[in-house]
Amino acid sequence: MDRPTTYPRCECSGRGRRLRQALLGAVTDLRQDGRRTLAVPRIAGGYAGAFAQLAWHPGNVDAGDALKSGTAVIVSAAIQNVVREFFGARIPIFAH
Repeated sequence: MDRPTTYPRCECSGRGRRLRQALLGAVTDLRQDGRRTLAVPRIAGGYAGAFAQLAWHPGNVDAGDALKSGTAVIVSAAIQNVVREFFGARIPIFAH
């Protein structure tokens, strides 16, 4: 699908621009020509995985639980992008 598989750090300056890039990176892909496009594979994968888990889960769960789980995947990706944007490969939270 010609989509990036890793988060490309922003070459811009300024914390606000870098933060915006990281958050947008959770729901969009930066194409080779510099344009942004909706990250359909990433979004669909997050929700499809959540609904697949729901199908195998015994007990009382509903579609709302899967929607919450899928949204958590996207929010988690945004947080990871922010950490990668500002700290690169070194993540101080887990440093010894």
